[in-house]
Amino acid sequence: AVKETVEKINIIASSTENVAKAVQELGEQSNKIGEIINTITNIADQTNLLALNAAIEAARAGEHGRGFAVVAEEVRKLAEQSAGAANEITGLIKEIQDGVGEAINAMEYGSREVSEGVQVAGNAGASLQQIIKAVEKNTAMMQDIATGVKQANEGTQQLTAASEQIASTVQQVSGSAQELANIAEELQNTVVKFKVDESETGFHTDNVSEIDDEKSTK
Repeated sequence: AVKETVEKINIIASSTENVAKAVQELGEQSNKIGEIINTITNIADQTNLLALNAAIEAARAGEHGRGFAVVAEEVRKLAEQSAGAANEITGLIKEIQDGVGEAINAMEYGSREVSEGVQVAGNAGASLQQIIKAVEKNTAMMQDIATGVKQANEGTQQLTAASEQIASTVQQVSGSAQELANIAEELQNTVVKFKVDESETGFHTDNVSEIDDEKSTK
C-alpha cells in the first residue's frame, strides 16, 4: 500500500510539474502578447500624431484641404480607438500575467509539498520494511522457541516414561527381595524345627554319616 501511495504521489508530482510548465509557457506567451500590444500602442500614438499634423496642414490649405482634414480626423479617431483598445488589452494581459504568476507560485509550492510527501512516504515505506523484517525475525525466533519447547516436552515425556520404567523395576526388585526374605524366613523356621526334632529323637547327623560309611565299605 505504501509503495502504491508513493507511485501515485510521483504521478501527481509529474502532473504538477507538467501543469507548472504549461502555466509558465502561458506566462511567456502573455509577455509576447504584451510586447505586441505595446507595439500597437506606439503605432497608434504615432498615427494619432500624424493625423494631428495632417489636420493642421489641411487647415492651412483652407478650402482645398477641407477634404483632407476630414480624412485626417477619421484617421485620428481610429488611432485613438486603437490606443484605447490596446490599453484595455494591456490591462487584461497584466491581469493574466498576475494570475499566471500566482499560479506558478502555487504550482511551485504544490510541487515542493508533493516532493516532501514523496520523501515522507518513502521514509514511511523504509520504516515499514524495517518493521516487517523485525516481525519476520521475531516470528522466526518464536518458531525456534516453539520447536525448542516441543523438543523439551518430548524429552520430558521420555524422562517420565523412563522414570515410570525405573519405578516399575524397583517395585519388581522390591517384590523379589520380599520373596527372598520370605523364603529365608521359611528356611530359618525349617532349620529351627529340624534342630528341635533332632534333640527330641536323639538322632544326630553324625549317625547318618556313619551308616553311610558302613554301606560304602560293604
